Amino acid sequence: MTETLRMRPEEMQLALDAALDRVIDKTTGVSIARLGLVERFRLQPERRRLLVFCRHIATDHACCVIFNNLAFEDTLESLRSELEKTFPDLTIRFVFAEELRHPYADPA
Repeated sequence: MTETLRMRPEEMQLALDAALDRVIDKTTGVSIARLGLVERFRLQPERRRLLVFCRHIATDHACCVIFNNLAFEDTLESLRSELEKTFPDLTIRFVFAEELRHPYADPA
């Protein structure tokens, strides 16, 4: 059994909350914990995988779509990096509520 899988639920929750607090969105200067980009987490111990359910905050302005998507992907990469440091024995997979085929989502 890995180190992460030995954690009590309260310890895991504290580690997840701390990771979300450490990742700052570069366009707003606000932690992603406060932005609400992550809906929830689900640990799949049998696969040693952490699912991160995200919501993409889209814009209606066509001129901002490319910038918004690039900034969002940069923030997700920062989150992936932080989660991999916090839980090195888990695979991190993003799941998007709006579109499960998002280009940044890992394959099943």
